[in-house]
Amino acid sequence: AHTMSVGGSSGADAVAAEDGCGRGDNAARLRWAVNVAKWHPLGDHEGSEFQFLLTLLPPNERADCLKMVFMPDKKRALASRLLQRAACARVTNIPHADLLIERTKGRKPFLAACANFHPNSNLTDPSSVSQAFEEDAKGIGKSAKLPLLPHAPNFNFNVSHEGDFVVLASEPSAICGIDVAAPGQARRRGKDGRMPSAEDMLKTFATVFTAHEKQEIRSALNDGTGMHVNDDDAKEEVFRRHWSLKESLVKAMGVGLALELGRAEFH
Repeated sequence: AHTMSVGGSSGADAVAAEDGCGRGDNAARLRWAVNVAKWHPLGDHEGSEFQFLLTLLPPNERADCLKMVFMPDKKRALASRLLQRAACARVTNIPHADLLIERTKGRKPFLAACANFHPNSNLTDPSSVSQAFEEDAKGIGKSAKLPLLPHAPNFNFNVSHEGDFVVLASEPSAICGIDVAAPGQARRRGKDGRMPSAEDMLKTFATVFTAHEKQEIRSALNDGTGMHVNDDDAKEEVFRRHWSLKESLVKAMGVGLALELGRAEFH
């Protein structure tokens, strides 16, 4: 199974999974997962299905998807961008074609502006978007507005893709980051062709994990057979979980590699 971390959540294997239209009582708190390995568009990226979905994206995002060499990467790129636009459209109640999504310097996506957002729009539902709005601080244009969201004053979201899955999480107030890690993602064969052990990986990433986290990884057990036996695969799974949590934190903050990962500890 994949590891998906938003403060430690796990994604289930499904073509498309949605953990509620809004977790709890807030529609801006989303947890979505798509298994792109189970999606087989006829004709691949040149087929009508994939081409239609591309038309739902602005030109620059279409180009980003198509510049990928391999079809699995094209599917992940497309699904990621469609999830972002779908989440913003749901939370703001504004057509996704009118949404402008940009990225921070640390590459975290964010809703930058909503074109054609007008105070006379039919947005009277108080649980949706307030009729009040403010000019986009970035000055993208006089017609570009950002709606005020009473139910989501600091609406933000994050996406991740690896292996079979593309995942998205959003929060109304707290900063949000997500990472999904495929089995074996952390391991890369060395130049000698040997697969590194969990201990090898700990040495390579010595400054990333704290003493407590290293102990958690080293003491991982695999009791699938009913016998508690040290197992390198079990250690790799715990390594991957901790790595995913660190990635989620960095992505939530939107700071890229600026954060020293060893300063954060997860329990």
